[in-house]
Amino acid sequence: MSRNSVKLSDIAQRAGVSTVTVSNALAGRKGVSRQMREKILETASECGYDMSRYEKKDNPQETIGVLVSDRYIRVGMSFYWEMYQKVAFCLSQYGMYSTLEILNREEETAAKPGLPRCLESGQADQLIIIGRIEKTYLDRLMQKAEGRTVLLDFRDPDYNCSSVLSNNGIGMYRAVQYLIDHGHRDIGFVGTMEASGNIRERFFAYRKCLEDNQLTLHPEWILNDRRTDNEAITGVELPLRLPTAFACSSDYAASILKEALSARNLRIPTDISLTSYDDYLYGDPLEKKLTTFHVDMVKMAETAVQALLRNRKSPNRAMNWYVDSVLVERESVAPPIR
Repeated sequence: MSRNSVKLSDIAQRAGVSTVTVSNALAGRKGVSRQMREKILETASECGYDMSRYEKKDNPQETIGVLVSDRYIRVGMSFYWEMYQKVAFCLSQYGMYSTLEILNREEETAAKPGLPRCLESGQADQLIIIGRIEKTYLDRLMQKAEGRTVLLDFRDPDYNCSSVLSNNGIGMYRAVQYLIDHGHRDIGFVGTMEASGNIRERFFAYRKCLEDNQLTLHPEWILNDRRTDNEAITGVELPLRLPTAFACSSDYAASILKEALSARNLRIPTDISLTSYDDYLYGDPLEKKLTTFHVDMVKMAETAVQALLRNRKSPNRAMNWYVDSVLVERESVAPPIR
């Protein structure tokens, strides 16, 4: 039988499915499981079917799964809600669609976790994961989709998949150096470094900047702001003696610190100066007052989509991308008064 004479009905009969299912599978439409799609593609190949009409073009019409833990987007607007919107818009510019899947705590910590519904149903073939998820779930997921997944705003060296991050080290170094340039020599840090790789990298940059400027790191001025098991914010406990400034691991951490400082009747920046990281503090009084390193979410989303496209050509060549940006100067820093 020649390539041109093979019909969809021939493939359907041999695979034991309907002609519509064959058409949807070959075209990459949703509604066909991954296992069935692979079976149909294999059958079509065995029959010598001409697949040229289904080859992906530069602007493929397809759906990309976007996965995020509900602990990051549980209430109102959040950094990762904003990040998802940027990803969805960028995908649309490439003619692709996105489907958001939110993992709850039970799904993430299950003894035998399932796969994302968008993968199981065949609705999506590739994934972008925004923010770290539980290791047990991630291990299970990577067994099935390692070469088809991009990690956004975190990385994990255990897996052979690409990741896109903001430039944690350089950004925090600039934030600390800004305080030093304004006369501060006693500088603390707010952020639980065991909670995430991003906070840990920012802490190391804070420490390096102090060392480069021959300043002393005081352990009592390293303040935790969250739990390590689920990153839930717990508040900040202030020591009796305070530095003249703090570099905060995120704008949200800075807002929590402000509450603790206000309880002691301390003002920003008159009594304590602050710099931070993210440039995202939706609806908070500090939102337009905080000197902070701006995370370029648009560029991060664009880079994540580019990484997905690259995965198609080289699925086994993982890369890490770091997206740089600028420090936004506002009014939360003043020269020390003591």
